[in-house]
Amino acid sequence: MVASNVAALEAFRFPTTSLFASVCVGVWLHMYNSRIDLSRVSISYDVVFNRKEYWRIVSASISHVNIIHLAMNMLTFWNYRFLEARLTSLPYFLLICVAMLSSMGVFLMIKAWRVRFVQNNHAENESAVGFSAVLFALMAFSSFSAPAGSKTVRLMFSCFRLNK
Repeated sequence: MVASNVAALEAFRFPTTSLFASVCVGVWLHMYNSRIDLSRVSISYDVVFNRKEYWRIVSASISHVNIIHLAMNMLTFWNYRFLEARLTSLPYFLLICVAMLSSMGVFLMIKAWRVRFVQNNHAENESAVGFSAVLFALMAFSSFSAPAGSKTVRLMFSCFRLNK
């Protein structure tokens, strides 16, 4: 009972983190229960540039391959909730949206370069899903915005703050 109260309190303290985590979990549960294939939500050069399915920029970011992929991304995301506390919820929400759009934009630019200039025929259909690119953007942001007087050590799947 106490643990569930603490979890609920944490969810209310970090509404943006809770919102994005809930959406990712909800999307995964729906896809898993409905047996929806990842190819229907993933992003690739072909689906964005040829088929003009721009909605995949968002759908790919909030979809995950399996429960382990989802769990690792959401655990890492939860560990970065201190950014929401530092920035407040609305700016953090906007940061995540910008990170989502810009990371998928970079993915698409690399794929476009590979298809058009390197003439790699396989690159057109290579697809991606997951929140990892957003997480890397949050890691980079937190590294550059660490408060004065603290050292920040970043590891792939966790965050530790070491005060001087």
